[in-house]
Amino acid sequence: MDKQAAKKVLKHLAVLFAIGLAYFIFYSLTGIGIPCAFRTVTTLKCPSCGVTHMFSDMLHGDFAAAFKDNVFLFCTWPVITGLLIYADYRTAAHKKLPKWCNIIMIAFIVLLIIWGIIRNLPVFGVPGIPAGI
Repeated sequence: MDKQAAKKVLKHLAVLFAIGLAYFIFYSLTGIGIPCAFRTVTTLKCPSCGVTHMFSDMLHGDFAAAFKDNVFLFCTWPVITGLLIYADYRTAAHKKLPKWCNIIMIAFIVLLIIWGIIRNLPVFGVPGIPAGI
């Protein structure tokens, strides 16, 4: 194990954790979140709409609400987080990512796009989309 790469990854994680914690505290105190530009322009939900609510609900122990906020990301975030940490370590150690890692990342992006389309189908009752079209 490359100790320098591991230290670099831990620094990245610490920075991300600090930013996430600061955002969570700000959001909890004010109720003000980062607005979704895609939803503002189109009235449709982007693939990641609901992530702030999802993590907030998870941190408050309400996993049922978190699941409803964004089903796809609720189910996949542990795997994707692990994969991104692994990729960060490989990159920090100046090692090439294995082919399987790239395939999983591409598959995730494709599935995320499909999720973005599915969650906006009229059957899900999205505001701004008339049912039956």
